[in-house]
Amino acid sequence: MFKMLRGRHSYPSVSRDDAGKWVPTEVAVDADVMEHESGFRLIRLGKAFATSGIRFRYVRQHTVFDFSANRRHWGGTVTGTYEVVEVFKTGQLLGDLPWPIERATMEAFSADIDAGLRAWPPEEVDETRPIGVIHFVFLTFGGSYDSKYSFAFGEPVALPGVPVPSTRWSKKVVRRIREYTDYSYDCASMVRDDGVQLIRMPTMRGPADDGPDWFHYADGEIGFDFYANRRFTLLIVTDTWEVEFNPRGPHGRNVLSPAKQAALGLAKCQEIVRNIEEGLFAWIYWPGEVLERDTPVNRVVFLDAP
Repeated sequence: MFKMLRGRHSYPSVSRDDAGKWVPTEVAVDADVMEHESGFRLIRLGKAFATSGIRFRYVRQHTVFDFSANRRHWGGTVTGTYEVVEVFKTGQLLGDLPWPIERATMEAFSADIDAGLRAWPPEEVDETRPIGVIHFVFLTFGGSYDSKYSFAFGEPVALPGVPVPSTRWSKKVVRRIREYTDYSYDCASMVRDDGVQLIRMPTMRGPADDGPDWFHYADGEIGFDFYANRRFTLLIVTDTWEVEFNPRGPHGRNVLSPAKQAALGLAKCQEIVRNIEEGLFAWIYWPGEVLERDTPVNRVVFLDAP
């Protein structure tokens, strides 16, 4: 059904000129090409500029367009969920077809891409993880929300051996006071029956990935901030939590730093990791919090656990 080829291709990117300004450039690559017996091809062009995705080119007869495909969180963790996204300008030629293309036609092209991404040979062991849902989002540059096409193919996969969500946790609203101010705000939280809390602070949400979600861990006198993420966008939730204790950014003063780890001791730190893992497996999204089908959590990955 598919055969793999290799060929010389190029794609538009940007680079700095001698004056240090960003300028359009064309990048030539020796690309892997997957050709389907029905006539379409997927060309893997390489790493997408300034994102965690991969640039591909779709070709079917006289239709040609590039897109980004991503199944990794920002820390590099491979998920069982894919996101395919591209932004086109009104009138932009996709081969011989001007954008916007009819929805039914774009859905048929997406079905081709879905088949190709699922069949693409894995480059790493982690990429052998089963692919559940592949989401497609195609936008019009400068257009309204109504100009967006969204498709989803496949079903969420629940892998065997995943811990059953603990019934000790319940979803609650916790009132937090912003540091150094009198301002308080409600936070969606998971609270265990012994008082351990995972508190998610409100973060800016937009059509593109705006970074990991910010959480606070509270257990008696122990409290610190950390990042945990299982989404690509507001609407796309993956099957994988990616957790980082010591991220770069403005919240480093409250993280589980090496100094705090030394003071708490290895056993206590490992207990904290287990608590967070248990709480994230049990995490419940309220209706309206994310507009996404129920995707089971298949794993919690810690990038820098003690």
